[in-house]
Amino acid sequence: MKEIYDMDPRAYNIAMNYSPDQWANTFFPGIRYGHVTSNVAEFFNNWIREARMLRILQMVEHIRKQIMVRMSNRRLLADKWVGYLCPQAEMVLKENIEKCRPLDVKQAAADIFEVQAHKTTRVDLEKKTCTCHAWEVMRILCKHACAVILYMKRDIYQYCDWFMSIETFKKSYDLILYPIPDYEKRSVPRDEIEILPPHTIKRKGEIKHDVLTTEQCTNDL
Repeated sequence: MKEIYDMDPRAYNIAMNYSPDQWANTFFPGIRYGHVTSNVAEFFNNWIREARMLRILQMVEHIRKQIMVRMSNRRLLADKWVGYLCPQAEMVLKENIEKCRPLDVKQAAADIFEVQAHKTTRVDLEKKTCTCHAWEVMRILCKHACAVILYMKRDIYQYCDWFMSIETFKKSYDLILYPIPDYEKRSVPRDEIEILPPHTIKRKGEIKHDVLTTEQCTNDL
């Protein structure tokens, strides 16, 4: 933001007026795990593109079946995974482990360390923080934290976020969305069914009156 301000203070003011907590991880009250976009909503809208063209009941039924199949596929996928972290998180962690090997680690306190790289950073294992802020933002160990943990010869997975674990992934899709057979649903009339008016019967008094009127007309003639 300082660089933007140096280029044009007007651009800085415009950006700051758009609630930094909505676009900057620094001010966000929760954890975004590195995501600052609306791709999830856009993906879902594209995913139900076919269902959106249907009537309301058919649309809900179509989306229900999509979710049912997706949850089942995710459960089958997770059953093939081994280890502690999900594959994508495991891949990022291994990359950071490789990057941390040439770093120099100095211990300042029981759980506070200084890591010398291109820039010097401070790692706090107890608070699970690093001054590079990558650990807090991504919730995956940064290369500085990996260097410290390996230096202390501790279990690196002990400091990994539970959100990235395979067990948590399985729990997310643990509930089953059961099928709803047609014979259990309420019968809905089809559009082509013709609704006729009810049958009516004339009362005898009215029929007799009509007959008398006809006879009278004949006598008059």
